[in-house]
Formats: sequence, C-alpha cells, structure tokens
Amino acid sequence: MNKKRMTQKQNGFFRKYGIFYLTGLLFVLGIKLWYSRADAGRLDWILAPTAWWVRTLSGIPFEKDPQIGYVNHGYRFVIARSCSGVQFMSIAAAVLIFSYVHRMKDRRTACVWTIGSMACAYGYTILINGIRIVLSIYVPIGYSRVVGYRGWVTPERLHTVLGTVVYFSGLLALYVLAGRCVSRCGGSVRLSDIFAGRLPGRPDGTGSLTDRVSSSGASGGKALQSWLPPVFWYLFVVLGIPLLNGAYRNDRGGFTEYACIMLCVCPAITGAALLLQKIVRIQKGVRIQKGVRIQKVVRMQKGVRRQKSVRIQRVCEDEGERRR
Repeated sequence: MNKKRMTQKQNGFFRKYGIFYLTGLLFVLGIKLWYSRADAGRLDWILAPTAWWVRTLSGIPFEKDPQIGYVNHGYRFVIARSCSGVQFMSIAAAVLIFSYVHRMKDRRTACVWTIGSMACAYGYTILINGIRIVLSIYVPIGYSRVVGYRGWVTPERLHTVLGTVVYFSGLLALYVLAGRCVSRCGGSVRLSDIFAGRLPGRPDGTGSLTDRVSSSGASGGKALQSWLPPVFWYLFVVLGIPLLNGAYRNDRGGFTEYACIMLCVCPAITGAALLLQKIVRIQKGVRIQKGVRIQKVVRMQKGVRRQKSVRIQRVCEDEGERRR
C-alpha cells in the first residue's frame, strides 16, 4: 500500500514538473545544435557584450570583424566563435533548471524559475567568460616571461586548462549560490528524496535545504553526491554530446587530449570544493561549540550572582530579626 502511494506521488510529481525538465533538455540540445552551425555574425548577441565586458575589465579595446568576431591586433587576440561561451550558457541553464526547478512550490513559480534560469545563464556567461578572456590574455604573457613554455605546456594547452578552471569553478559557484537562494525561499524537495519515497508530508522528507546540506556532509560519499549535478552537466555537454553525435571523429587526437584535460582538472576542482566545504563546516562547528561554552559560562555567572543575592538577603533578614 505504501509502495503504491509512493508511486502515485512520484507520478504526480513528474506530471507537475516534467514539462520544465523537457524544456531544459530541449534548450540544452537546441543551443548545442544551433551553435554547431552558427558563425561569428550570428553570435554577435553574446560576442558584443562579452567584448564590452572584457574592455571594461582590462581596458583592452576590440574591433569587430564580421567574419571572425572581435579582434585586438596589439595582443593578437580574437574573441571568436569558440570564445563565445554558448556551451557554458547551456550548461549553466541546465544546472539551474534540473537541480532546482523541482524545489519550487507550484508550477507558476517553476515556470518563473525556468525562464529566469535561462536569463541568468546568459548574464552569468558574459560575466565569467569576460574574466576568462582577461586571464587568457595576461596569464600566458606572464607565464612565458617567468617560466617559459617547456615540455608538455604549450600556449594552446595552457589556454584550455585556464578556461576549464574558470568555467568549472564558476559553474560550481553558481550552483552553490542558487542553492542558497532556493533554501531561503523555502524550497526543500530533492530528486533523491522523491526516488527514496521521502516526499513532503512525511516525517523524513521535510527540512530546509540548509539542514539537508548539513546532514549530507556526515560522510564523504554524501558530500560528493551533493556536487554531482554540475559535474554531470559540464562533462555531459562538453564530452558526452560530442561522443554521442560523433563530432569527436573530426579530430580524434585533439578530442582525446581535451577529454584528458577535462577529466584531470574537473575532479581536482571538485576535490578542492569538497575540502573547502569540510573546512567551513568544521569552523562552523567550532563556532557553535564556542557559543555553547559562552552560554554555559554566562549561565554559571548568573547562577553565582543569584546565590550571592540570596545569601545577602538571608543575612539582612537575620540581622533584622536580631535587632527585633
């Protein structure tokens, strides 16, 4: 009976939010397909604000070239089609939609969240991509002067590693910020709870997102599980889709090297995020313990003061009786 009821709740849940999952999937696949056929001219809606943002950050001006994008001849740098950040935009939208839309209270809020996720992904992509481009201009210059390119390190590989670090770190930051936003708005339902049968209304299915994150940090496995959505979507869009549609066959060697870099950098950043999460949790625990100790000391001091006042009152009463 309980299993049947759980299945009914799960079916009702997916009927309620399934349209938003489908919308997110179509958005990711559609953007990926359109991007594969678009030239620099058709990407001006994202290249132009990105060039403006790079100029704002660095003061480096760029001239528009309808054929290749935005060019700076002094630094010999081009904000081309491949630097548009469209892939990252689709990944960011997927992470926001698939990770949090089911935590919305109703379909109307979920619809607003879905549309807002796409708009947020666009603006956030320009923000992160501008930072990536500025670093891609200055870091190779400094690296070549201080260290120099030797052995495995080449300008192209350094550019790839730098871009992966900035993009993937930015994606994890977006995931955390969105989670805090949803938590403050009262969203608490998670997909893992749905499949496990812990739905709203059950004693083991309630609780805020903050409580869930705290409890999920009880073991390393659960802490790692909390970071899986951004890791999955990043690797799926960047590596999975080219494998599925056969695009990797155009340059097997280049794709293999790119995949190796992804599979080295992304786990390293995820591990760093897990370590940082653990350090923050330990610091919070220490602060809580200090707060508890301070409260105990304050209570003890209050108790001592009360005992002193009681003793003084008794002494005064005794003296009064003697005088009488």
